[in-house]
Amino acid sequence: MRVGVFIGETTGEQTSVDRLAANARDAESRGLATGWVPHIPWSLLALGIGPSHPVVVEGMYGLSYDAPAAHTEEYVEVLRACFTASGRVDWDGARFRVHAPLDVPGATAIPVLVAALAPRMLELTGRLADGTITYWADERAIAEHVVPRITTAASAAGRPPPRVVAGVPVAVTHDVAGARERAGRMFAAYLNIPTYQRILGRGATGSPVDVAIIGDETHVHERLRRFADAGATDLCASVLGLDDNREASRLRTLDVLAAHTG
Repeated sequence: MRVGVFIGETTGEQTSVDRLAANARDAESRGLATGWVPHIPWSLLALGIGPSHPVVVEGMYGLSYDAPAAHTEEYVEVLRACFTASGRVDWDGARFRVHAPLDVPGATAIPVLVAALAPRMLELTGRLADGTITYWADERAIAEHVVPRITTAASAAGRPPPRVVAGVPVAVTHDVAGARERAGRMFAAYLNIPTYQRILGRGATGSPVDVAIIGDETHVHERLRRFADAGATDLCASVLGLDDNREASRLRTLDVLAAHTG
């Protein structure tokens, strides 16, 4: 299992370009396999897309959230047409009509990963894309729900085994009880999002705090092994500092993640 980290902020704080670059250099120097940035295409990282949530699509952008799976499926099909590097894109679908020249000299196709949690999303991702990025899926949800559905769909479509990127908050801490209490307050909003409610319900406890990897070094290494055993090909860690000294806790967490890559 490749271990990587978010190099952009995931707790609502703004991140400068300089901070992103510094985080990327730090992750690379530690030997971490990947760096991930929410919402922003970044260098040669894979392209991640997804249906998002009504609070974002409708509430922030004023668009319809009708039939998100069908919308995402067709969006992936258009992306695949764009990435063929044939010099032109021709697509006539129910939601998208694209007829345009597109020629990028020297361009190569990049992996497309879809944020897929529900059964239909996992099926279309296995059939059309290169893998999925999950969030709030614990080891049970990965092993019993995500991996069987996406790999079956990929196999039926004659595609190679898909990547399963498990997005998980990680914190190494001296004070597990205090860290879990802080994490509970931090994660409370996710309980109000139906998509995450459903994937949490497929896990062992249904609690975001239990999905998150929070504990000492031994506990973190054990949980990482369990995610790998469940079928996750990659781990995308949202590195948190949950001790009183947040920065020291965050750096300690990065050290443990980097040690696991070896």
